[in-house]
Amino acid sequence: MAGNYPDLASCRRSLLGNASVELSLEALGGTTRYNGEVRNATCRTREFKQINIVWHLQYLDVVFWINDPKPLAAYEFEINIDAPDHFSVACLNGFLTPDIGYSAQEISFWIPALTFILVVLAAVGKEWYNLVHPLREDDESGQERSISRSHLTRIADCLAYIQFIFFSSALSLRQPGFLQPVVSSTSWSTLMTRRGIVWRHSQYYGIRDGIHEINGTFGGTSGLEHMTQVMGAPVTVETWTNIATLAVVILVLLYAVIQAGLHLRWTRDWFQQSGRWMIDRSSKPHKATIWVALRVYLSYLLLPLTAWTTYQLDSASARPVYYTILVIVVVALLIIGCWWGMSRSPQDMGYLLVDNLHKQTPEEPSRTQDYYSYVTFILLFARGVIIGGLQRFGTVQLFSLMACEVIQLGFLAWVGATSELLSKPVLIAGARLSALLLCLGMIPDLWTHIAASALGYVLLAFHALFLVSMFLVPSAYESTRLGVACYNEWQTPQQPATDSSLERPQVCHHCLHRRRPSLTLLGLRPSPTLKTSNDKNRPNKPKHHGSRQKQQSLKLSKLLLRLRQ
Repeated sequence: MAGNYPDLASCRRSLLGNASVELSLEALGGTTRYNGEVRNATCRTREFKQINIVWHLQYLDVVFWINDPKPLAAYEFEINIDAPDHFSVACLNGFLTPDIGYSAQEISFWIPALTFILVVLAAVGKEWYNLVHPLREDDESGQERSISRSHLTRIADCLAYIQFIFFSSALSLRQPGFLQPVVSSTSWSTLMTRRGIVWRHSQYYGIRDGIHEINGTFGGTSGLEHMTQVMGAPVTVETWTNIATLAVVILVLLYAVIQAGLHLRWTRDWFQQSGRWMIDRSSKPHKATIWVALRVYLSYLLLPLTAWTTYQLDSASARPVYYTILVIVVVALLIIGCWWGMSRSPQDMGYLLVDNLHKQTPEEPSRTQDYYSYVTFILLFARGVIIGGLQRFGTVQLFSLMACEVIQLGFLAWVGATSELLSKPVLIAGARLSALLLCLGMIPDLWTHIAASALGYVLLAFHALFLVSMFLVPSAYESTRLGVACYNEWQTPQQPATDSSLERPQVCHHCLHRRRPSLTLLGLRPSPTLKTSNDKNRPNKPKHHGSRQKQQSLKLSKLLLRLRQ
C-alpha cells in the first residue's frame, strides 16, 4: 500500500510505522475482522520516464494472522488504516481469493479428464465390437439393422461441455474468486496450458503468498485475461502463439495417424473396411486423408480456436499490423475449412457431432440431417466469436450465448428431436442454458458478492453432476456391458457348423463390413460402391441363397407359361 507525497522529506515525516490496520473479510458465512501488524514502513522514489513523472511513495508491510480459510473461499475485503492519533489515513477495498489448495486443483482436473478418457475408451471399445461382430442382413425383411452412433457423438459432446465449463467461467462478469481457479484446470480442453510449446515463461505468478494474484494487485480484469492471470500463463500474445502452435501440431499428427493407419498391415484393413475414404472415386488418397483429418479437427476444436483467435482482435490497436493480419487470416481459414467441408457433404461433416435424427439410407439421405449439420457448425463458430470477440461487453456476451442455446433448442423442436424430452441433444443444450441462467446473478450491475458466491457453488455442483450423470455413468455402463459380452464369448466354446449353416452360402467377412451402416471413430461413411485393391483381384463369391431361389422361381414361371401356350 502506498501514497504519493511531494518529496521524500514529507514522506518520512508521515511514516505510519505505529499506525493501526484493521482487515475485514466478508464471505458467504459472515464477516470476520483481523488486526494487522505493521512490520515495516519505508519511503521510495519511483520515476516514470514515459510520462515524465516522479512519485514519492510510502510502502507499508503489514502481516495479518488469518485462521485457516474454508475450502473454496472468496472474500470481499476492506482495510482501514488509522494514524496513532486515530485519524483515518486510508481505506482500501477489493476481493481476495486464497489458494484453493492442491486437493481442489487435482479434483477439478481429474474428474473432467477421466470422464473424457472413459468416454473415448468406451467409444473405441464399442467401435471395435461392432467391427468384430458385423451386421448381417435380416432373413425376413432383407433390410439392414440400424445402429446408433451415439457412442461416437458422445466424445464430441463431452469435450464440448468441458470447453463450455471453461469458457462460461471466463466471461466478462463478476464471478466469485474461487470459480476461475477451480475451472482453470479444464483449460486443456481448449488447447491452453500454463506452459506452452513456444513460450514457457510467464510474467504472472498465479499464486503468491497464498493468494491468487491478478495483475499484480488484488484487482484486475475479468474474462479471458483474468483467467490467464489466475493460471499464471504467459501474456495474451504468447498464450495464443502456444495455442496456435499446438493446434498445428495436432492437425499434423492427425494426418500422420490416418496415413499410417492406411499403410500399416495390422490397421489397413480396418481403415479400408470401416468407411468411405473417397468423396468420389476420382479423389486421390492424400486428398481424402486431408478431408477426413479436417472433419475430425473442426468437429472437436472449432469453438476454442475461434474463441482464442477472435480474442486477439480485442486489442487490435495495441498490436502490430502483421499480428492483426495473421489473426484475420486464421479466422478466414477456419471459415473456409467449414465452408469447404459443408459444400462437399454436410452429413459427413457433422458425422461426429450429430446423431441420426431421422432414418436414412445412402441412397435417400435426410435433408434435415444436412440442415442440422449446418446449424451445429454455425452455432459453434458463433459461440467462439461471442466468447472471444465480446470480452469488453460482458452482459451482451452472456445474453448472446443464451440466444445460441435457445436457437439450438428451437431447431431441435423444429426437426422433431424433442419428441423425447430426455434426448441427449435436448439435455445438453438445456444444461448449457441453465448454467448461463445462473450466470445472470454475476452481471456487474445486478451483482453482490454473497449472491455470486452462492451461485458459484451451485454452478460447480451442477457441472460436476452433469458430467457424471450424462457422460461418466453411461460410458462406464457401456464399457461394463461390452466387457461382460466379450467375457461370455470367451467362455462359451464355438459351436461346430450345422447343416443349416452349410446350406446357406457364407458371405465374406470383408463384404459384411461393406454392407453395414457407417460406423467409425473418424466419421467415415461406408459406400456400397467402394472397392479396394483386394476386391479387384478376388474371385467372385457364391451368391446369396435367396438369389438362387429367385432364379428357380423365374424358371418355373417360364415353364408354366410354355405349358399354357
